[in-house]
Amino acid sequence: MTAPAIPVPPPAGTTAASRPVRRPRTRRNTELALLAFAMLLVTAYAAACEAGQIGEITVDFWVPVALLALIFTVAHGAIRLLAPYADPVLLPAVALINGFGVMFLRRLDIGRAKQADRADFPVLAGDGARQLAWTAFAVLVAVGLLSIVRDHGVLSRYAYTLGLTGVVLVLIPSVLTAR
Repeated sequence: MTAPAIPVPPPAGTTAASRPVRRPRTRRNTELALLAFAMLLVTAYAAACEAGQIGEITVDFWVPVALLALIFTVAHGAIRLLAPYADPVLLPAVALINGFGVMFLRRLDIGRAKQADRADFPVLAGDGARQLAWTAFAVLVAVGLLSIVRDHGVLSRYAYTLGLTGVVLVLIPSVLTAR
């Protein structure tokens, strides 16, 4: 038989209460810096799109980018509160890809307009603005989902159901008719 374990006293001069408890870093500031860099790239792309389509950069080219930045800053704030240990690269990557998509659609919208009307094309019109609205809706749904599902391990029970749902949602556009 072995003897029962005897607790070892802490070193002299220190107590268990005096040692600070170190929490792991959340890396939310890294996410915020990457998000700002992504919005800077999207702003440069928006200016390049306007310069290419219109021949000049209008004074309100930054409005869709500012709305995107607002939408993704709200998402960042929600992640900071609801999922502080989430990967800090995912949201900025999504913001960059989505921002390029919105600005690309805006470029196509300006390109479809008549040459004389391009400089006066409304900032929040066309497919680019529609994509911005869908982005805002998707971020609201994601924040709602984050507030409901606090532990993602619970969803592992529904892995196959959620996977099949995802495949069906991806295939829906292939069976719908074009406009």
